[in-house]
Amino acid sequence: MSSRAETPRIPDDWPLHARRYQYRFDQAHVDAMVNAIPLGPPIYDVHGAVEVGVMLSGEHVRIFAGQTVALRPGDVWMSAMWEPHGWYATLPDTRALVLCFLPDFLGEEMLGDVSWLSLFALPPERRPRVTEERMRQKILSLAQGMEEEIAEKPAGWASALRLGLLHVLLLLTRALPPAPLPADRIVRAGNLARVMPAVNLLYAKPTQRIGLPEAAADCGLSASQFARVFQRTFGVSFGKFTLRTRMAVASRLLATTDLPVGEIAEQTGFADGSHLHRMFTKHYGCTPGDYRHRMK
Repeated sequence: MSSRAETPRIPDDWPLHARRYQYRFDQAHVDAMVNAIPLGPPIYDVHGAVEVGVMLSGEHVRIFAGQTVALRPGDVWMSAMWEPHGWYATLPDTRALVLCFLPDFLGEEMLGDVSWLSLFALPPERRPRVTEERMRQKILSLAQGMEEEIAEKPAGWASALRLGLLHVLLLLTRALPPAPLPADRIVRAGNLARVMPAVNLLYAKPTQRIGLPEAAADCGLSASQFARVFQRTFGVSFGKFTLRTRMAVASRLLATTDLPVGEIAEQTGFADGSHLHRMFTKHYGCTPGDYRHRMK
């Protein structure tokens, strides 16, 4: 499979896992957890949050955008919003720190002279990884500190997580090749604030088809300005982003209800059941019926 595929195809023998779909996590806008990762077979997930994970113990494999990457303690993975991904452990007692958050959790913070969002606007295969042992130990120490904050939740724990996460991303930024990021992948300070009204609009109306003109107007930008800024901020066009959103809602309804496919299509902004069937099969590599059967 090409590493540049829009989404990974779901293998026939994968069990599917439905993460709870929460568009606002808590007052800190972060869902922080320490997960015990089970031994295979792989689990598949897609959700509307940015995700950063740090391995704490054991070993597990991440599958995204056609790639399969083995991770060990101190390694980091990054998933952008609505970016399908899978995983499975290859050793027992595998644990990982996982932070899922909305972009405003880190806001306009910079990593040196680039926005943290630049890392997620890169294609998955080009996102930075741990490259040497000293970096690995630093990141592992930071993750262990964040694990304590999650367990104890002292005053200001969300701020501690924010600082720890920024430190991890800064270390990863230093591992980028010396060549600068391509111009169309650099996220400038202020870009996020310019397009977040459109993202919030999608979260408020996840089943509706929000057109580019409506989203641009909500941000106070022309359609061409909005399209350009959104692409640079999230690394994907607004049209593809909204399609991912509606597909994820459709997959949740397939997994958690007995609604007919045609009714789900109507609720998620597709023309009819055939349109949803066609797009779902293209997007996930299995039919809505197969997806529902395997989820249940």
